[in-house]
Amino acid sequence: MNQTSRQKANAQCIKNILLIVGFIICSLCLVLLHRNTKLIRQLQRKVDTVCVANITAESDGVKLGDDANYLLEYKKESYDQSTKSRYLNVKGAKGDGITDDTKAIQRALNQAAKNKKDAVVLLQKGRFLITKTLILKGGVTLRGQGYGSSPLAIQFDAGGTFIMYCGTEFAIQVRGHSAAIESLAVYDSKYPEGSECENTKGAGGVLVYADNRLVESFTMRNVLIYYFTEGTALKLHATNGGGVFYSSVENIRIRHAKIGIHLDAMEEGDVVNNNHFHDGAISGGITDVGLLVTGPGACNANHFNGMSIGPPLTSIAHVYVSGSKTNVVLNRVRLEGTEMTTPLVIVEDDSYDNVMNGVLGHTGIQADLNRNPEITFLTNKMAGIHPAPSNLFWNAPFHGINSEDSSSIPGWKFTGSDFTVNIVSSSEEPMLYADHNIISIEKGTLDTLKLAPSELSSSPIHSFCTFGIYAKSDTANSISAAMTFKSGSIISSSRHSGSGNWEFIGMSSLFDKMNGPNPFFSLKEDVMVTAPFFSYGRSPAKPGAEFLSGSGK
Repeated sequence: MNQTSRQKANAQCIKNILLIVGFIICSLCLVLLHRNTKLIRQLQRKVDTVCVANITAESDGVKLGDDANYLLEYKKESYDQSTKSRYLNVKGAKGDGITDDTKAIQRALNQAAKNKKDAVVLLQKGRFLITKTLILKGGVTLRGQGYGSSPLAIQFDAGGTFIMYCGTEFAIQVRGHSAAIESLAVYDSKYPEGSECENTKGAGGVLVYADNRLVESFTMRNVLIYYFTEGTALKLHATNGGGVFYSSVENIRIRHAKIGIHLDAMEEGDVVNNNHFHDGAISGGITDVGLLVTGPGACNANHFNGMSIGPPLTSIAHVYVSGSKTNVVLNRVRLEGTEMTTPLVIVEDDSYDNVMNGVLGHTGIQADLNRNPEITFLTNKMAGIHPAPSNLFWNAPFHGINSEDSSSIPGWKFTGSDFTVNIVSSSEEPMLYADHNIISIEKGTLDTLKLAPSELSSSPIHSFCTFGIYAKSDTANSISAAMTFKSGSIISSSRHSGSGNWEFIGMSSLFDKMNGPNPFFSLKEDVMVTAPFFSYGRSPAKPGAEFLSGSGK
């Protein structure tokens, strides 16, 4: 090979090496570019999570560097883009407090109800005048930008969203499952000045309306309802067989209304229950009632946790509960009325199983506390009541059984025939309670056997009783507890399961004060029993507690 050929071969070799190096460098660049793209996306997601509003480069006087300015600007653009895909902005709404924005907002709400992707209607800051009720259908969220800087009055500042209602109905009506209202103010507006709004009063702020339908899982958070002085700020209403269930209301502020919150099962068959209210306050000028809970439908087991109800004065009560199927749970609430001279709480006599505790100031409670032993406020104005723990079944230990006539037990009577009663030895079956005999009852016929107290003291102040007995059997449905209900009919407890274990067979219910509860135990199969218990009042049974004398002699 001559020198020229050798030079050409060397040049080609160098070219090949450079091509290979170039290929390697390009591959590395592609890998780094892909990795950097993922990092950028991760950074974008983090920024989107942290920065949820338009942020300027100098926030609260803090100076930021060029890199931070770039990130904030990048965030602003990405947030604007994500808003378009996550929210429905209300087109055509002015938010100037003068233009009627009803149609624009309702159009967006209707579109959200039909849209599978964008079910959140976002109202920007502003004063949105509406003249008709806004209808919120299932799955739709109406979200604002907060309600200004004051929880006590309407302040058109701090980027708040204000729905100004000028009409005679409710401002917002909720008609479907899983609807939500968040971060805004709803108020009965007297503006614009010189308009008919100055003399128009709304029926209320927000109505959850279940007319011949169920409305479940409504949520409301960080909402101020203001100045419905001739109406109800928030109402959960069931009618025509409807029901409102599982609502969650958090940090609601109600100021100046005729009625603060009204839970209403309007007719028999209507249901408003298991709705939960957390924190928040009802205050200011509440003219009639802060919290109104009414039947005759099942309006019960609605919970208020940590709420304050503290208007200076109400004409009826701060809390009013009425209906035989109606009760309410007020847990760690604060009830105050600096100008009140009448009861802060009124629970009508037909209501029972109310639970109330927390802080009670200035006056007391009007209620049958024997029917509501879980009303446990303790103040210098009142004290709750728990029923006496004594067992009113005389000879509950089953003492004094005659060996020649074992079917005769002092203090007890049997109704039926062909049966035997024996005391069970402690070696065969250990006593459940000290000095309380276990007896074995064996039936010889198919007739039902009844075991009842031969006498029972009365208590005219009570309309509830609690009683039961420990029973053991291998046969299902062998024994149940029964009594005369307030209507005069006989009602019974759940029966023994036949598990072969000791089960407490008992019940707690209303009875007719004139005729008494007439408690008894109905036996259909062989069974062992011990430690019967009876007390007046609405409280758990206390088997093992004895009468003044447990000797039976």
